[in-house]
Amino acid sequence: MDLKTRNIETHIQILMMLIAAGTLFFSSGLLIGGLVLLPAVFVAPISDIPNGGPLEALILGLGSMAMVFAVANLCLGLSAAYGLYKRRPWGRVLAIIDSGVSLLSFPIGTLMGAYGLWVLLPEDAALYLGGDQEKSLKGA
Repeated sequence: MDLKTRNIETHIQILMMLIAAGTLFFSSGLLIGGLVLLPAVFVAPISDIPNGGPLEALILGLGSMAMVFAVANLCLGLSAAYGLYKRRPWGRVLAIIDSGVSLLSFPIGTLMGAYGLWVLLPEDAALYLGGDQEKSLKGA
């Protein structure tokens, strides 16, 4: 194993741990936020506020969207981390998507997303994660 392959292996392992930890941290925050907002609709006396219907709908919508996004992010991030751990080509694709989505979460997510794209976009990452198997199948 040459130095470049060993280097990409280290970067992919670091990225796998960052994706898993970041996903768990971010998704748990969204889940907690959604779990706080959804019951707030039923507990808060919004009916006492004049024209409180739109406020109630806004809180219900934000809580629901936070929950849906948290579950979707959790599935994407943990699947990407598992795919990188098992050195699967689909793990690289999911990790690139996860890194692209992470770019929107300034500042920590932006750094993690940029690092993920820097690690995964070069050809040596594709070869390390099983891309050479796909090329040999296409050539056969």
